[in-house]
Amino acid sequence: MLATAEKALNKFLQLDPETSSRLAPVAGRVICVQFQHVKYTVYFLIQNDGIRLLSDYSSTPDVSLVGAPFDFLRLSKAAASSAALFENDIKVTGDLEVAKQFKKIFAELNIDWEEQLSKATGDVIAHQIGNFMRHLSRWAKQSADSLQQDITEYVQEEARWLPLRLATQEFFKQVDTARHDVERLAARVQRLKQRTNT
Repeated sequence: MLATAEKALNKFLQLDPETSSRLAPVAGRVICVQFQHVKYTVYFLIQNDGIRLLSDYSSTPDVSLVGAPFDFLRLSKAAASSAALFENDIKVTGDLEVAKQFKKIFAELNIDWEEQLSKATGDVIAHQIGNFMRHLSRWAKQSADSLQQDITEYVQEEARWLPLRLATQEFFKQVDTARHDVERLAARVQRLKQRTNT
C-alpha cells in the first residue's frame, strides 16, 4: 500500500515542473509524520527526483510532525510559513526549517490542470472545460462573498446581535480618547505631586 501511495505521490508532484527545485534544499532529509488516533507513522525520505515513503527508519529523523490526519490536510492548505505549522494542532520537534521546506513542497504546488487535461481530450475541449471551471470558481466566490455580506447585514442590522461597524469604530475611537485623557491626567497629577514635594 505504501509503495502504491509513493508512486501516486511522485506522479502528482511531477505535474509541477518546479517541484524538483523545491525538493533540492531538503534532499537527503527525513521527515517523520505520525498520525494520531489512527496510530500510523510514515517516514518521508526526500530525494532530488521525488519522495520515498518508508514504514520504518532506524536513525533519528530530521523533524517529526505529530497530529490528526485532518490537521495535516488543513496544514497543506495554509500559508507557506513556519507560523502556520504552529497554528494547527500539529506538534513539531526537530529542525523547524526542514519542516517549513517540507510543507512548502506541497503548499506551492502549481499544476496546470488544463494542460494535463489536454493530453486526454485535446486542446479545444480542455480549454472549454478550463473556461467553465474558472467561471464556476468565480461564481462560487461571488456567491460566498454575497452570502457573507447578507449574513453580516442580518446579524448587525436586523437581528441586532452585533453592533454596526461604524458604531464599533466610534466606540473604539472614544475608548482611545478616554485612555489618552487618563494618561494626560495621570501625568499632570504626577507633576503636581513633584511640585508639592519640592
